[in-house]
Amino acid sequence: MDLARRIRYYYKYSSLTNPKNKMVIHNALLKYGYSNFSLEILEYCDLENVIEREQYYLDLLKPEYNILKTAGSSLGYKHTEKTLAKFRARILSPEHLSMLKDNQAKFNSEEQRAKARERMLEINKRKSIRVEVLDLDTNITTTYDSIRKAAESIGCSKYAIYWYEKQQQKTGVVNKLKGRFAIKVLRL
Repeated sequence: MDLARRIRYYYKYSSLTNPKNKMVIHNALLKYGYSNFSLEILEYCDLENVIEREQYYLDLLKPEYNILKTAGSSLGYKHTEKTLAKFRARILSPEHLSMLKDNQAKFNSEEQRAKARERMLEINKRKSIRVEVLDLDTNITTTYDSIRKAAESIGCSKYAIYWYEKQQQKTGVVNKLKGRFAIKVLRL
């Protein structure tokens, strides 16, 4: 959201060489030099749409240096051993432990999982992804509004469909998924 800060962060040498900032992009900028990279603004949008639009571009462009694949989430981030050691060494008060257990129970409830699933389905609808699954045994094509739904329907993981799509793009050959399905991912 703060473009000036982001640009300063990537172009300030002290940020790149700070041992606390060991991002993949920092190492690449130092190794290959600024002239081998470009920084572009792909779209201007309202603040309430920032996460949605970022997710759209993450899915569309699959940027090499973005290790986090979900916009607005640090899911997938790998902490350093030093940070993990600090986490392990901290001492929590009984009140804090009780609060953590209460929150964990609240957020791990079936109701919360259902709400999270609904939010993800809504995000997928806004991303405008459709997946056509052709059952080669019955010759019936079914269209799903998310990769997750298609994967659940044919009994595979969503990552299998991502991999299948990537292989299809590389080779141009439509192979059978699970020996029976032809998949076509439509990103509208």
